[in-house]
Amino acid sequence: MAPGRRHGDLSGDGSGMRMEAFPLAATEPLDDDALGGYDGPEPDVGLTYNPRAVLSPSERKAVVGAGHRTQPNVDDEKELRPLTMVQKVATMGRALQPTRSRRHEAKAQGLCNSLHASGSTLVVGCSTGKLQVVNASTMRLMDTLDVSRAPDEKPREFEVAVKAAVTCVRYLPGTGSAANVLLTAQGSRVSHVHVPTGKVLSSMTEDPNKVYNIAVRSDATAFATAGSDHCVRLYDEQTGQLTASMDHGDNVNSAGHSMDVFGLAWSADDANLLVSAGWD
Repeated sequence: MAPGRRHGDLSGDGSGMRMEAFPLAATEPLDDDALGGYDGPEPDVGLTYNPRAVLSPSERKAVVGAGHRTQPNVDDEKELRPLTMVQKVATMGRALQPTRSRRHEAKAQGLCNSLHASGSTLVVGCSTGKLQVVNASTMRLMDTLDVSRAPDEKPREFEVAVKAAVTCVRYLPGTGSAANVLLTAQGSRVSHVHVPTGKVLSSMTEDPNKVYNIAVRSDATAFATAGSDHCVRLYDEQTGQLTASMDHGDNVNSAGHSMDVFGLAWSADDANLLVSAGWD
């Protein structure tokens, strides 16, 4: 030890600055109280794991039951009364079970549907490029319609049997003969189809746009389309003429979409207000 320096004195002048040394491990084990009173087994000691991809029926029932709230009391019902039935189901966790269902043919996926104003007929647009007309009460298939050609279009000699999927179907609102007319979107084509006869009344294309959605105004005087080219188009229902085109905004300096548009809806309160939604 250097002269004049005490043990642990770092200053070398006897000023008393000290450095203490502590053991790296406790000489006595800590009791459980020091760790919050835990007296269970050590983690992963004596435990075995049996991972499974599927729950048993009893486990599934227990999980579903645990996620549901109890039956609402009087106060709950008063609070939920303004909500629709769907909102009540989502809030209370009570599942709605389908009363009727129907399976599509092999490799035919239902992509969209539209219910007739009378509630009697349901039209389903399929991935095969066809329409399935179904009795809404019995779910019985009544007819299958092919709407892939325009009224004056003739089949080509070596036509490839690959048809674009039907991405949207919309019954025209109203009564009378117009109520049996359906708007369909298939690839870049938008068609008017008379459902009882399966006849394509008119057809137009928006090449190279792929039409994803159609919305019809409540007074049936106009309809709008939206799709892959980021544009929302407005048409006169009677003449089929394009009346407005709203396209290619940058979402910063100008309104409009900069990516694919999938959602369209007319306001129920204002016939001149059209709402659209897209990936942007």
